[in-house]
Amino acid sequence: MKRLFLILPILALLLIGCSSQTDSNGNSSSDNSDNAITEIQVITALNSFFSALDVENFDRDNITNLVTDDFRIYENEMNFTLEEFLDFVDSRPEGMISTDWELSNYTVSIDNNSAHVYYFNQGQFVVTDQDGKEQTMNIEWLESVYMVREDESLKIKFLQSDDI
Repeated sequence: MKRLFLILPILALLLIGCSSQTDSNGNSSSDNSDNAITEIQVITALNSFFSALDVENFDRDNITNLVTDDFRIYENEMNFTLEEFLDFVDSRPEGMISTDWELSNYTVSIDNNSAHVYYFNQGQFVVTDQDGKEQTMNIEWLESVYMVREDESLKIKFLQSDDI
């Protein structure tokens, strides 16, 4: 009888530990392989953000759709909310005619519903000076981005940018 009292709790723990819930399609809730975030999705989401910032494509609504409601960015030694950052971007020089970012050396870490990536960013900006001459500025950054899954898409929650 004592053995039975010892075996029953152990069996109950094993059964509880090995069981998994299923959705309406019979898929296990512990099986996220179909919904797993990939490195390609992370890099694509990041590139979409920079594409939306491009002077030729700039669209506040598109950027808003690519980030979380509580998005923060640390840029130019300043901590911005999304609205503050968009105002900062809007204040760029009138003569800015081209923006180009080349992202490389990605290091991506992924879990079930979020991802972190850090990378090297080389930016090239072409502006027209007061004399009408084109000037090219080259800037390099080391950047880090934290993304979360929202409504089946990856959105940027935080971006840290440091000049190097």
